[in-house]
Amino acid sequence: MAEITRVGVVGGGLMGSGIAQVAALAGCDTVLRELDAALAERAKTSIAASLEKGVAKGKMASGVAAAALARIRVVTELDALADRELVIEAIVESLEPKRALWRALDPVVAPSALFATNTSSLSVAEQ
Repeated sequence: MAEITRVGVVGGGLMGSGIAQVAALAGCDTVLRELDAALAERAKTSIAASLEKGVAKGKMASGVAAAALARIRVVTELDALADRELVIEAIVESLEPKRALWRALDPVVAPSALFATNTSSLSVAEQ
């Protein structure tokens, strides 16, 4: 399997922002999609604060944090995920919105892209 270098995350709440941060710290070019500009800005601010906290606690160098933040692009358009090799969904914990998102993303991303979901209580195989 080829190395994944381009990650997309849909949903910039606590989990989505954390997933995007980890992907960027791992060196991946990361696109985080949110519903509107205000939520996008909040997600970017949250990630920046988390990285700053890591620097303050001595868990990472400021250059590492800055490089990770530079690898995250926060957007509001699904089309920005078109070139992603891996797309991770981290939206509301409700099956129908998740299904609707996958239906919307399917024609946008490459057929070879991997889809993943962040869910703790839903069966993604449920019909």
